[in-house]
Amino acid sequence: MKVTQLTPIAGTARAGTGEWLITQSNNGPGRRFRQVCTLQLATGGLAEGIHFTSQCTLALRPDHYTFNAVPSNAPERAIVTNIPGGKGARISLSVPRLVSSIRYQNSIHVQGKMTQLYRTDGDVITEEPFHSHFHHYLMMQATTTSAAPAARFERGMVESKHAPGVLEYDSRLERLNRGGQVRGNVVISGLNNTLPPGELGIEAMEFIVRLENSGSHDSISSGNIAEVNLTTGPESLRLGIELPALGEPPLFLPGNFTLYQTTHLNQVFRDTLQKVVDRYVDKLNTGSPTPALLPGTLELRLVMENDAPLKMNISAFAVDYHLVRESLPEGLAKQVLRFDAATDAPQAMTLQVPGNAIMHRAELTLAGKAAKAAARTGNSAAAGAPPPPIPAAAKALRVSPQQPWASRLILDEPILADRLMLCISSLAPGSRARLTLHEDHDGMPYPEVLARAGLDGLQPRGLSRLRCTLQDTQLLQPGDYWLVMEVPEGRLMWHLQPRDGAHLLTRKAVAGGHWGHTQEDDGFAAIAALLPQGDSKGADTVPGIQLGQQMLAVQPHQDDLLVDLRPGLVPPVAPSHTLIDLSLSVRCNQPGPLTLYPPRLEYDLSP
Repeated sequence: MKVTQLTPIAGTARAGTGEWLITQSNNGPGRRFRQVCTLQLATGGLAEGIHFTSQCTLALRPDHYTFNAVPSNAPERAIVTNIPGGKGARISLSVPRLVSSIRYQNSIHVQGKMTQLYRTDGDVITEEPFHSHFHHYLMMQATTTSAAPAARFERGMVESKHAPGVLEYDSRLERLNRGGQVRGNVVISGLNNTLPPGELGIEAMEFIVRLENSGSHDSISSGNIAEVNLTTGPESLRLGIELPALGEPPLFLPGNFTLYQTTHLNQVFRDTLQKVVDRYVDKLNTGSPTPALLPGTLELRLVMENDAPLKMNISAFAVDYHLVRESLPEGLAKQVLRFDAATDAPQAMTLQVPGNAIMHRAELTLAGKAAKAAARTGNSAAAGAPPPPIPAAAKALRVSPQQPWASRLILDEPILADRLMLCISSLAPGSRARLTLHEDHDGMPYPEVLARAGLDGLQPRGLSRLRCTLQDTQLLQPGDYWLVMEVPEGRLMWHLQPRDGAHLLTRKAVAGGHWGHTQEDDGFAAIAALLPQGDSKGADTVPGIQLGQQMLAVQPHQDDLLVDLRPGLVPPVAPSHTLIDLSLSVRCNQPGPLTLYPPRLEYDLSP
């Protein structure tokens, strides 16, 4: 399941991608400014855990943020006060900041005058300004569309907006009102700086603004200053994941962030989500005799913190997860089945799965004497006797409905065969394989079929060594034979091994469907073997597992056996918040205990 929306605290849900402002003051521990957003993970009320997938994505780019610090609701305030004598205004910031521009209330106060900025230390003001800017006179001209005159405000030489680093003469028209007062603003702008064009570009914590007029300073008060615009960027920026129900501070993602540079955090984002939720699951299960269930909705928070107001662009955001159950009915840690040598009667146990769940993984682990013996042989079977050990695969062929293959089998001695072993990997759910055995005729399969076998309902997984029963037991003499594989539905990989003098054939897409030789596959043959009737080697060591009406494949895994339950998981239609009981039948001819550990189910809720 995937979550792509975030909800700011006391806000409404919106797409996680886009522009986010980190402007809320943080009075608690952490950085000075933060933005906190929640994300809701639906669980259905039956999940015991959450598995975050590799599809979790997070990519972001910190950008400059420019804001007016004069209003009372500004993220960070600039305090503007009068200095004694009315010969200037003092601008004080809480920390040194980059001042990008200062805007006056009315241009009539500054036309033809020079704004000068002075550094200060308490009441001591430097004698010389560190920045000066001259404001040109307004030039009057009449208009034909209005009785009121218009004024042209000349700003003088400023850095070009179209060609950074080039100075040009900039002007704009402003209209006078009936009383002749100029309405509009005058902006103090710096020249030839490295910030975006037209910005002041000074860094200060406190300074004095004065107006110089013919060698003396005009009166100016704090009320004349309309804007003090500050530009801030990433300062110790960090992102964290918080789970309020856990009662712990956020767990912050490792990583450094650079201005205007996109940082991809997919893996660390996923790992941090997993660590936080796993801690919560451990907390729920502390002192609990049975696995605890997650609430129907689990709330996580994405915490963004910075030591200055910041604009951040999130270009990719998604939380992808599967729900997890890993328990047996009544919270049993394991189920031990004991088999008697005098009987091979199957034993049954119950599994529980959420109704209408979309399964991504459903695996059951078997341990015990029988499981260990089977696992060490490297064999696998659906039930009963496994095939004999075979060499590892060195190559594979893709078999599809459009591309059947034939592999040569060489028998060195007579055999009364009733089973066939082969190695395949399913690439699509529900794949089917049809196998036929033919005599050799001039290096080609003879049209007459000696024996048939089939495999149905194969699920995607790694290499599987499977056995199937021939429809008719065959007494075969020494010689060359051909095993033909066709896939009516799905896609399979047929695994090969080197063999002297062997080669493969593929059916040519021509009229008549003749077989053709493939030189690139000379020296390879399919990993396959005909098994003699009555060969029960290892039969007593491999349990037979049946879920509902479906026999399940058993695969070795270290010293245990692993069973993929998905082919048998066809629960009846039921709400996702209810559990469905399924019967699992286990048969084992080996006397003694067989231990079944809780299956691991990873699933999504149905829409």
